[in-house]
Amino acid sequence: MQKILELIPKSITEEYGQVETALEKICDKHNHIEDIIRLQRQYARIPLGAQQHLDINRVARDALEMLQESLQQRDVDVELVFQDVPLVRLEEVHFLQILVNLIKNSYESFDGGNVKNKKIILTSFLEGNESHNVVLSIKDNGCGFTEKEKENFFRFGYSTKARGSGFGLHSCANYLIANNGSIDAFSAGPGMGSEFILRLPTDTSLE
Repeated sequence: MQKILELIPKSITEEYGQVETALEKICDKHNHIEDIIRLQRQYARIPLGAQQHLDINRVARDALEMLQESLQQRDVDVELVFQDVPLVRLEEVHFLQILVNLIKNSYESFDGGNVKNKKIILTSFLEGNESHNVVLSIKDNGCGFTEKEKENFFRFGYSTKARGSGFGLHSCANYLIANNGSIDAFSAGPGMGSEFILRLPTDTSLE
């Protein structure tokens, strides 16, 4: 058998290797699509408007899984710095949508720029002594923004994107505030990246 393999032209073995690699990529993509469909079905079964006891780390991982292809296409490195934090009480589908929008904003901040080492860092931790808040930070080294732009971020209809609706950050802020949470944005300026910080009260019904 070894002698037969040695007689096979090198070009054929190389071509076979390329086909094998392509098939592996197709299988990986197929598995990823199945994972996304599974997640979408899971969230589709959750009643709209119903609040749940949420592990924000898990929901953040689900959001990243759904956006994995877009992150890979942009060659964005994602780092998770998650602590074990208490549960919060929110509508899961709505909170997932908020995280998807914020992560999407982060990776789109690299579009049109020349950042070589694109990175998004998601961090979670417990803040406070007596009155505890669960904090989730989404930080990137993308295009950043000015203080003037920040003043308008959460205003209805405002968007820095050509095709943006201006609804995302506005509805995100309104939902979090209505649930005793908050969102804030920070940047050292254009080209210096940005950070969005969500603060959510712990679920006291579980104490």
